[in-house]
Amino acid sequence: MGQRELLLLLGAITIFGTAALNVRRFMVDQDESMLQRQFEVYAVSLAQSYIEEAKVKDFDANATDPASPDPNDFTNPPALGPEVGETYASFNDVDDYEGFSKIDSTSIGEFNVAIQARYVQDSNPNLAVNNRTFYKKIMVTVTHDFLPAPITLSNIFGYQAN
Repeated sequence: MGQRELLLLLGAITIFGTAALNVRRFMVDQDESMLQRQFEVYAVSLAQSYIEEAKVKDFDANATDPASPDPNDFTNPPALGPEVGETYASFNDVDDYEGFSKIDSTSIGEFNVAIQARYVQDSNPNLAVNNRTFYKKIMVTVTHDFLPAPITLSNIFGYQAN
């Protein structure tokens, strides 16, 4: 084998090695992207499960007269959250979720869940207000070390007279 063939062989090995590394890098990136999507799907479903759970709760523990509702009867904004002695298992209204946090351990790691509950403006439900209204918004945020950004889902709850 001459020097020319040896150089061609080395060039071919270099090109093949570079191509193999690029293919491997592409496969690893694809696997990582697929795993990240699985984490995102789980985080969204976890957040949605808390929203669905809150949907079956009462609007407010202090709503006294459904025939003629008055927002001033609702829980005072600084007092949103569980009542004294109330635990997650006994949450009975939407604002009990205020300040709730939990670590959800799964086979794919620990997901941190944090929930906020706020009164929101009637005409702009994206604006939290410090007074009682007929609307509350809960925001469920789920984080995980493998997620590039927290996943946040929200839902608006409106008071309805019975």
